[in-house]
Amino acid sequence: MPIRPLTDGTDRSLRVAPLLAAGAVLLGTSLVAPDGRAQSGIAAEDSAALRESLVRAQRDFERLRRRFLPFTLDEGPRPCPERVGRFCVWPDDEENLPEDPPPEHDRVITARGELLTRLDSAAALVPGDGWIAGQRIRYLLEVNRLGDAEVAAGACEGDSWWCKALQGAVAHTLADFERAERVFTTSLATAPDDVRCHWTDLTLLLDRDAARSYEPLTCAERAQVNHRILWLADPLWMTSGNERLTEHFTRHTFARLFAGTETPHEIPWGNDAEELLIRFGPPEVWEQSRRYGNQPTVIGRRSPSARSFLPPGRFLDSLPAIGIEPWPLESDRGREAFRPSYAKRFTTLAPEIAVFHRDGYAVLVTAFTLDTTDHLPQQSATGSRMQLDASVLFAVAPDTNLTAIPASVGPTVARFTVVTPYRSGVLSVEALRAPDSTAARHRTWVDLQERPPGSLGVSDLLLLRSGLPLPASLETAAPIARGTNQFESGEEVNVFWEVYTPPVAERLGVTLDVVQRGRSFFRKAAEWLGLAGRTEPSVRMEWTLSWPDNVDVAPEAITLQLPSDEEGRFTLVLSVTSASGAAATAHHDIAIGR
Repeated sequence: MPIRPLTDGTDRSLRVAPLLAAGAVLLGTSLVAPDGRAQSGIAAEDSAALRESLVRAQRDFERLRRRFLPFTLDEGPRPCPERVGRFCVWPDDEENLPEDPPPEHDRVITARGELLTRLDSAAALVPGDGWIAGQRIRYLLEVNRLGDAEVAAGACEGDSWWCKALQGAVAHTLADFERAERVFTTSLATAPDDVRCHWTDLTLLLDRDAARSYEPLTCAERAQVNHRILWLADPLWMTSGNERLTEHFTRHTFARLFAGTETPHEIPWGNDAEELLIRFGPPEVWEQSRRYGNQPTVIGRRSPSARSFLPPGRFLDSLPAIGIEPWPLESDRGREAFRPSYAKRFTTLAPEIAVFHRDGYAVLVTAFTLDTTDHLPQQSATGSRMQLDASVLFAVAPDTNLTAIPASVGPTVARFTVVTPYRSGVLSVEALRAPDSTAARHRTWVDLQERPPGSLGVSDLLLLRSGLPLPASLETAAPIARGTNQFESGEEVNVFWEVYTPPVAERLGVTLDVVQRGRSFFRKAAEWLGLAGRTEPSVRMEWTLSWPDNVDVAPEAITLQLPSDEEGRFTLVLSVTSASGAAATAHHDIAIGR
């Protein structure tokens, strides 16, 4: 996501009030102790001189960095999709972050090293200066010296809340999200009220529907709403901690670090720059764009693989609004984006989910395939198999996640069996493969309703692997779940389901149809008016089921042979009827193609 200033760095006519005046760069404890001496023991006037020299050194480094940024040729004037103050934002799909950004110039590397040496020495002399501690950590993280940054954060002796915030930002960068969450919680508990309310204000991240009801809330009232928002925004529940929550507070920490300092953009830090940072995070790559005959413009690029994890406003009012369709990660809201450090690629899963009923509880059988490039390729570039961690979690509210159910991972399919009391909640099927930094999930609303006792019922349809004997029970069907609804033309379709207690032990009529979907509006209208014949099922099977004695559940399985010349989207429709008029149905969508 490229972001560039709308000015060339010299036009200040677009005024945006900066967060701090240029000289107000103090963060954390004052340099001077109550006795008038600097906390380190050096004279107060020497401390002030040291600070001023570091402010100049930081400014000089950023100006030198700007001079040596790599150039890219500007394509010329084009409309600005979104303007934020002095900046223009283009969406991820218009320009991509290069796989291997050009290396930094040697002079930039050397200058940063010299600046860090000065900051290290100053931090030892004045450990109570929060600004020095923060800038030191800022540039250590920039060059991925994470161990040194952790030591520096631990040595901070400024205001406790600020030092804790720095520690939280480092822990987050180290991907220790659970510790980062604890540290940020401690930090905000002791932070000044204005800071705490500002950092916990999620207005910038919310869509219009959510912001409309959120903005009038007081700081205290937002706390409970924030809990639900950030619970839903957590990219993977299977990982420890909430990485979207800690990312939010890490971005605020960096906003405070950047305020009043020089940045690669040659314009003063302001509210617009802070908004972009809170919404999209810091740029991953800086470059200069030059139009012929014009001054160069500095562009900050964010990763195009970032995703929007914040829930839409309708989800906050009612969790069932999440719906039975999968919650898409891609969104046209464009309010925020985040890429977890563990996932260079974050995509969606398309699992098969089937619900089976028992006395007092439900059994969910879930499976997804691993061998499609759109989801989770099972081999690395070298052809070796990669270890996959996958879990399914079922939650009814924040802090009520059930224990993650690990997958049984085969060569091509990951399968889960979840046993849960009847309840409604959010089902999250998740996968993470560390070797190639790939994550994926499927998050949806599942409404588990107990079947009325003594009534005819039927389970969901479970697609099975082809070429295997048909199972005689759920226990033998679940391990061979297919994991996808995609079929080749002419392929066999193996289906398993259960029929539940009819009102009386009587013979049941069973029909299984394969009906093509996606007919045009005009075809449907013609059929309704009688101008065209009704679409007949591509496949229909009918038979009679004799209900076994002394059983409440009758497992059934069947093989369908798909026509070799059929392609498209179809629905399997199962109908079970009794002579006394009771009926139950189930359906499942499939796709047939080459």
